[in-house]
Amino acid sequence: LRFLLAAGGWPMNTSSHHVDAGALPADDSSTLLTGAGDATARLWSMHSGEELFRFRFHEPCRAAKFAVGEHMAALTTDPFMNEVSAIRIVNIAADPADQSAEVVRSMTGPRGRIARVEWLDENRVLLSASEDGFVRRWDVEVRGGL
Repeated sequence: LRFLLAAGGWPMNTSSHHVDAGALPADDSSTLLTGAGDATARLWSMHSGEELFRFRFHEPCRAAKFAVGEHMAALTTDPFMNEVSAIRIVNIAADPADQSAEVVRSMTGPRGRIARVEWLDENRVLLSASEDGFVRRWDVEVRGGL
């Protein structure tokens, strides 16, 4: 997938990365989040088109969604080998140079793919839509913060 970013007109090549409507940033954001079958999720600069950070998993990444305020993100991974699908919560650093790949919370899901996630209730709840036809509600609050 190759397109010009409206913000700066820079070409951006996301190759096999899904640019999911849920991954698109708020109007004032400078960062885009994508996930792909190559088992990565990536942060991109909306100004230059440059890749800022790469999260690596053992399973294909399907959906990616920034939390309100863009200080966290939910990344879903597909079932692969003997693993079930999962939602992984990561912190998003204000400065890409400080970004970590640490997963601060992981929730395993259904046997099928999780196609979409959406943050609700001031980032305390996630809704997921899966290939099995179910919408699930996930409590993501962690005592002491993420």
